[in-house]
This record gives sequence, structure tokens and C-alpha cells, in this order.
Amino acid sequence: MSLIGTSLAFMTAIALAFPAHRGLAGSIYVYTTARMILAVMRATPVLVLGIICVAALGFGATAGIVGIWFHTSGVLGKYLSEAFEASDKDVLEASEIDGCTKLQTYLYVMIPMQMNALISYLLYYYEANFRQATFLGVVGAGGIGLYLTTAVGLFDYGQVGMIVILIIFTSLLLDMTSRVIRSRYL
Repeated sequence: MSLIGTSLAFMTAIALAFPAHRGLAGSIYVYTTARMILAVMRATPVLVLGIICVAALGFGATAGIVGIWFHTSGVLGKYLSEAFEASDKDVLEASEIDGCTKLQTYLYVMIPMQMNALISYLLYYYEANFRQATFLGVVGAGGIGLYLTTAVGLFDYGQVGMIVILIIFTSLLLDMTSRVIRSRYL
């Protein structure tokens, strides 16, 4: 759930960060609307979204994926738009002087310029959403949290312990993988 939801959210966030950037939006109305959409997406907790998605889509991983996708799109969209606004203005101005449109500047200048920040945010949210996915399973959105809730309900504490150890081990593995990627490529 976390891998698919975060990947979808990253693509959505890149699309939403364009109109949420003050210099690229083209209109104060587009900019304000994009910022408000991101704020609403960010303000809704993942657990609440999980409950809403389970009610709308039924039990299972799809509800968890949609909940993670929605919330993380708002958070990443905000972070990415802020990172893009911090881009070197001289480089952006030079690309526009060379004849780039705003979209070309965004795709071919800003995104590559901020690639380290983009990858860092993405890796962080893969880790964070793994933990969020555990909570989503508790409300019926599938994943390992559903198995954990079932084991607790059956008073099978041996299985509960193994699931908790698996969650901790996987979190540590994600953290180490993220650290290796950052040290080698960023």
C-alpha cells in the first residue's frame, strides 16, 4: 500500500506543484486554488482518510492506497512547490530568456535542479507511509495492520509479537536502504 500510494502521490504532487508555484501559476487565482487544494489534502489525516475510503471502497488495500495517495499528494505537493520556489532565480530567468515556456522551464530546469530534494522527500515518505499503512490496516484498509488487528482480536500474542517484529525489521530495512541511496546518489 505504501509503495503504490506514495508513488502515485509523487506523480500527483509534481503535477500539483506547478500551479502551486507563485512564478509559474500564471494567475493568482490558479495559485490560490492550487494552494488551497494542497492544504485540504494535507489537513486530512491518513487515518481519517482510511476510514472514509473503507466506507466508500470497502475493506482492502485499495482503500489504504487511496488514503495514502490523497494525503501524501498534498504534503509532497507543498514540499515540492516550496523547493521549486527556492530554485535559483538566475537560472530560471536564463531559461526563459533562451525561449523556454513556463512548462519547459518547470520540466527541464526546475525539476532537475531540485532532484536531490525530490528524491529525499520521496524516500522519506516511503518510510513514513509504511508506518501509516500499518495504522490503516487497523481500520480495515488491508495490509499488515489488518493481520495485526486480527491477531490481537484472537489473543494470539505470539503472532502479534512476530508481526510487530516484522514491522520493526521492515522499517529498519527501509531506513537503511534510504540511507544507502542518499549516500551514493545524493
